[in-house]
Amino acid sequence: MYKRIFVPYDGTLPSKLALDEAMYIAKLSGGVIEVVSIVEESMSLIALDSGYANQMEPSDSATLSSLSVIEEAGTRIQAAGVQGSVRAVCRDGRDVSEAILLSAVDCDADLVVIGTHCRRGLRRWVHGSIVESLLRRTIFPILIVPCRATA
Repeated sequence: MYKRIFVPYDGTLPSKLALDEAMYIAKLSGGVIEVVSIVEESMSLIALDSGYANQMEPSDSATLSSLSVIEEAGTRIQAAGVQGSVRAVCRDGRDVSEAILLSAVDCDADLVVIGTHCRRGLRRWVHGSIVESLLRRTIFPILIVPCRATA
């Protein structure tokens, strides 16, 4: 069964539901959960001899937010009595789905459990779909947990 369960986590309701599902699977299978929060970057100018250049780096607020999110996930995993670890990963200029996929490869995942906002229409067009992008690139089994009215 699934021994290494990977969960991208951002503290939203869909990611909390995905973590709940992953913890349930981990309890049944004796698996270990790896929770990753993807840290957003902000653009800054750096001085060079010949002028200025853009540099992408994690902002302090994004880093603090990510640390808060993974601390919350760690607390939830511990309270559920499941083995697991949490960490923050910088995007390094990649889109979020690619950063998720590379992080799943790094932890040698057997399963990726991800929540979805279930956006439709204009909201989906504007915000995009990380899950859809991940599905197009994945090499792992993926469990997609839809949003629901209650957590």
